[in-house]
Parts: sequence; C-alpha cells; structure tokens
Amino acid sequence: MKNDADFTDMLCKKNNNEYYYYNSIKGNDPELDFFADENLDFSKYEDKKEILKQNKNIHIYDNLLANNTLTLDYYKGIYIINEKVKYRKIEIFKKERYSRDISTIIGKYYFVANYDEDYEFYEFKLVDLENYKISKIFSNYAISFDSYIQGVIDNEIYLIDKINKKQYKINIKNKEVMLIGNEQGIKIYSNNEFIEGNIYDAINNKIIFDNSTDNAFENSEYQFLKKYGNSLSGYKLVYKKIDNKYKIYKVNIQNENIITYLFETDNINFIDINSKYIYYVDGNEIKYFNELVGSKTILKYNELEFNNNIKIYVYNK
Repeated sequence: MKNDADFTDMLCKKNNNEYYYYNSIKGNDPELDFFADENLDFSKYEDKKEILKQNKNIHIYDNLLANNTLTLDYYKGIYIINEKVKYRKIEIFKKERYSRDISTIIGKYYFVANYDEDYEFYEFKLVDLENYKISKIFSNYAISFDSYIQGVIDNEIYLIDKINKKQYKINIKNKEVMLIGNEQGIKIYSNNEFIEGNIYDAINNKIIFDNSTDNAFENSEYQFLKKYGNSLSGYKLVYKKIDNKYKIYKVNIQNENIITYLFETDNINFIDINSKYIYYVDGNEIKYFNELVGSKTILKYNELEFNNNIKIYVYNK
C-alpha cells in the first residue's frame, strides 16, 4: 500500500455523521497515527511550497496544475498564473483601480469593463488567456460603472446597468453589445430557461443567473455554500463557522447523510470548483483541494490580506 500512488486518503468517521480524511486529523490519535505510518504513504499530501518564481509581491509555488490558468487582479491589470509561464503581468489600464466588479471569465478570455473611464464607459477589454493578447468590444450605449454581471450563458455575458435601468447581452464572438432589457422587462435565467423579469427587482436585489434547482441543505448545523455537478453525481459544499474560521464540507447529493470534511479557511468569498479541484483563498495564499493530494498552495500574494476586492478566476483549458 505504501507504494500505491493512486490510493485515496483514509476516511475516518466522527460524530456519527461526519467523515474526515486522515491527513486532516493527523496527530490527534497516536494509535491511528501508528497504523497510518505503518501501512500508508502520505508524502503526496505534503504541501512543500517549493518556490518556482517570485517578485516582491507574489510567490509562485511548485503546485501548479497542467491546463489550469488563474487570473489575479493587480492595480493596473491582472497576473496570469499557469504551469507554462508561472506568472505573467498583463497591464490593461493606464489608471490604478483597486476594485473591478465588472469582470468575469468566459471561455478562454478574461473580460472586464474599461476602468480607465470614470463614471460610464463604452468599451470592454478581452484578454486571451492562451496568447495573452488584448482586444476590445465597443458599445453603442453608455454603460454605468454601477452595473453588475448576472452570468454567462452560451458564451454570452448578461449585465444589469442599475443607473440607466438597462440589461445588456455581450457576445464575445461577434464582439457585439445588445440592449435586451429595460423598464418594460428583462430576461432572467433560472432552472435552465429564460423567464420574464422586472428591472427593479434586479436593481434592488442582485439577481445572479442560476442553473440549479436545489441549492438547499436541510441541516441547521451547516450553511449552504455552492453546488457542483448534477443530481446523479454532484455534491454540495457547506460550511460551519467557528470563531474566525470556516470549516468546509462536501455533501453527497445522492445521500446527504454523507458529510465529509475537506479543509479550513478564513475566507469564503472565493471558492471555485474546477473539474475535480476546489480552489480557495486562505489568508494571503491561494490553494486548491483534491481528495487524492489534499490541500496544495499555489501562490502567496500579500495584497489578498488587505484588499477584499481582488477578483480571482480559474480557466481550465
């Protein structure tokens, strides 16, 4: 077993309904530690943090995943982090901006409003995350910075302009900005279909498009976080807050009595599920979790501790 590179961490049952991977409770039970040390090789669960590349602001560790690219805000653009380049600094704006809410990832592109303007804008920027080139999408309409992105459906971005009471659809393939909603009505995407909506509901309450029909978890001991996959093979992430820490658990959709502890973090504002990996922020570090390797640290970025407005996106090629 010690030579089996594909074994999954040992599961231990606790408190009747919670399961813990041994690696997360290592050191708490001498008998269990002895058994594990004699029978299993846990070296692949070590988070060694070997530095691949660094500057005064950011450290990149030797835990990058093939085919995965992260984008990370800095004051004039983004860092691109992946196995190929380690990190690359892409300057998008002339002005410094520490908060860029109108941004998202769509396909292989990082999409963002033109934050060189002050109150309204006519232009979006697209950064190709494979060749790092910047292109533009022009709008015939003035769009307020008091706007938000509702979601991405079929490679089109939906945006609500709260000041001008408008809804837009942005097609990145045709580079076209279309006015599709106003005070007479807007489109809302829910349960895999578009329905009619009210612009004032979208102004007063942030309406984000949702494909899921079941975002509940009927157990008052835990808070629902997000859902991944479908009703046959998916799971839910839930959490408990204890002091200033969040304990993150996975719940099997087929059997909600199976609750497995994954990791602990001090930040649940960014948790991204990408394929079999869960990306998250803890302090000034970005990490990912997978049952086969545990938690691994990708990078350290000191700005994460001081700027809660930093956006992080994950692109899986």
